[in-house]
Amino acid sequence: MKKYVAKRLVISVMTLLIILFVLFLMLSFMPGSPFNNEEKMSPDQITQLKAYYGLDKPVLERFVIYVLNMLHGDFGVSYSIQTNMPIAQMIGGRLAITVGIGLEAGVLGALVGLILGVIAALRRHTAWDSAATVIAVLGVSLPSFVFALGLSYFLGYRLKLFPILFDTSAPLSSSVLPVIALSMFTLASVERYTRSEMVSVMESDYMMLASVIFILTMLLVDILYGVIDPRIRLAGGRD
Repeated sequence: MKKYVAKRLVISVMTLLIILFVLFLMLSFMPGSPFNNEEKMSPDQITQLKAYYGLDKPVLERFVIYVLNMLHGDFGVSYSIQTNMPIAQMIGGRLAITVGIGLEAGVLGALVGLILGVIAALRRHTAWDSAATVIAVLGVSLPSFVFALGLSYFLGYRLKLFPILFDTSAPLSSSVLPVIALSMFTLASVERYTRSEMVSVMESDYMMLASVIFILTMLLVDILYGVIDPRIRLAGGRD
């Protein structure tokens, strides 16, 4: 068991490093730099900034430095959002809100998906089943940010029901739109799985057999009650 867990941990770490390296390469080979928008800077000043932040080093060396710094909690600094602001500080201030919204979206998606899956299975080949199928297809096909844009436009901008941007003074109402948008994929996945499994179980032979046994058992119990306790026969009328 220990070897299996250790193997899975090594595979997970290697996968994460590969993903980080690919993303790092993509960002490194993109044209421009964080300082290109600074029109007041001269080329010499931009060169000095690149040297200061280590952007003049080879890609592999920069990646190793990035990973080592990250292991110590140093994710670098922001230059575009807020100059010289530590990334760890930016993440720390938003982590609790992000985790909370993610958990709420997961719970909402699982509950609603389960309910829709049960309804679709019990009402097969009806409008309820078709509507649940459409919701499942949209939830799997469209990314969460598409739902977020649509909800922000109609419910936030047009109807003014919820704030478009997160407001710390009103966290409950501010969480409604992102929670709904993020829950769609989970909702669709749970709905499809629940419907498929319920239909498969309901169409199995052992269900029809189980129903017959249950009905016969209840009939036998009623008959035995009447035999054992005559008052039951008298309550129903004289034989």
